[in-house]
Amino acid sequence: MADLKAKLLKILKEEKGLYEELFSAAEGKKEALIENDADQLLEEVKLDQKIIPEIEKKEEERNEIINEIKEKFKLDTEKNSYKAIFKELPADWSEEFDPIRKELLELTEEFNKLNQNNQRLLEQALTLNQISLNTIIDNLEDKTTYADPAKNSAQPRILNKQG
Repeated sequence: MADLKAKLLKILKEEKGLYEELFSAAEGKKEALIENDADQLLEEVKLDQKIIPEIEKKEEERNEIINEIKEKFKLDTEKNSYKAIFKELPADWSEEFDPIRKELLELTEEFNKLNQNNQRLLEQALTLNQISLNTIIDNLEDKTTYADPAKNSAQPRILNKQG
């Protein structure tokens, strides 16, 4: 039992570390969006793509350990929720796992807020870029580079090809 507890605690700590890396990447994305640095934004997205599969792997490992715990303690719950499982386990388990659970919940809440903020920043950046492109296109359409100046001139000329 102590072995399962230690394994689960280790996995949760590793997951927390990965979420902290993901949070750091999200902060990097925020800075890149504010600075309008597309290269930095791309690097942060690549980092996300590296971290997310690692988190998914740890989540699978965590679920495997939880299933082992459920078998070992003969828990009849179908849910893998913290409350459903830990209310059936000895009290010392909750005492050990409550702090890391709280930290993970706080971290994921902050991460979600940061992602929502980044989403708004990205939408604003895209809107600004669209306005800039439209302005450039409108200015290009207004200025004809290769027009015949004689046809566009409203002033009469003393000498012209027409006589």
